[in-house]
Amino acid sequence: MSVISADTREQIEERERRPNWLVAQLRKPEWSPYAAGIMLGIVFAFSLLVAGQMPGSSGAFESLIAYLGSRIFPQNIYFRFVMPPGITWQVWKWTPANSPRRWTGWRPCPRNARAR
Repeated sequence: MSVISADTREQIEERERRPNWLVAQLRKPEWSPYAAGIMLGIVFAFSLLVAGQMPGSSGAFESLIAYLGSRIFPQNIYFRFVMPPGITWQVWKWTPANSPRRWTGWRPCPRNARAR
């Protein structure tokens, strides 16, 4: 059985009161560009491992505009082979984040709210 000295006990209590270093770093209003880049790289690597796709939304615009482009220019090689029209995973990811409900700031009224 080990005995903890008073100094050690005070140090342990101080550590428990002190906020976690990582949480404190994440709550900062401005991050180091190096730390943000490293974290973004980790997100991209995790996305490749789990989903086999890189995160991004520019492909959603191309996929949706390809419908219009293929109608206007049906013989265009770009719209026929490089970027054929279609609803891809990027469109599904992009759509909820950019819905008109989000643009207008509309929020449903809570059930317990009363009219005045």
